[in-house]
Amino acid sequence: MKLLNKLNNEEIIIIQVMHSIENSEYRNEIINLKDGWLEQ
Repeated sequence: MKLLNKLNNEEIIIIQVMHSIENSEYRNEIINLKDGWLEQ
């Protein structure tokens, strides 16, 4: 996660799919999906 955070700070876009709430602390934005649809 530290490597992904470093790359993101260098303005590299990273898309990561995860099920862990703990790892979400490294994110800039969270997009939730439910039954294959974006949730607002």
